[in-house]
Amino acid sequence: MPLSATQILAARDRQTAEVHVPEWATPDGDDTVLVGSMGALDYAALQTWIDQAGHRVEPEEDEVVTCDSDPAADDETAEKEYSFAETVELMVRWCCHSILDPKTLMPAFTVDQVQALGSKNVRALERVYQAALQLNRATAESAEAFEKNLEGTAASASGSA
Repeated sequence: MPLSATQILAARDRQTAEVHVPEWATPDGDDTVLVGSMGALDYAALQTWIDQAGHRVEPEEDEVVTCDSDPAADDETAEKEYSFAETVELMVRWCCHSILDPKTLMPAFTVDQVQALGSKNVRALERVYQAALQLNRATAESAEAFEKNLEGTAASASGSA
């Protein structure tokens, strides 16, 4: 028998993992954060932010542009670069969409709370972000690109962690 709307909405279809974040421990020692795969609308909101961030990479001065290149290509297909600040904000946005309220299994934070969440310890956020990447099956290429961008200025950020 096909599922009803009520059954579909009641289904617990988000994969979850408990992540220990000692930096956020309560006085009684609880340091577990529930991280989960994103819902479709959370994923769409994150992707929209990614599409709007960054800047298009212009060809190098000596780079040859062939006839196959479409100068009118839209920004969605153009290669983009992201600043370190945008890369870190992306990590925080992943965390915002992936940290779940343990009672409702819905995101614990709203997009309006990204800045507040971004004020938390960077090492703690990195731990949550790594779990979120695994649960959301992000591509290895996207994770490697993020890590490379983050490592580029990690030395300058290490004093503020």
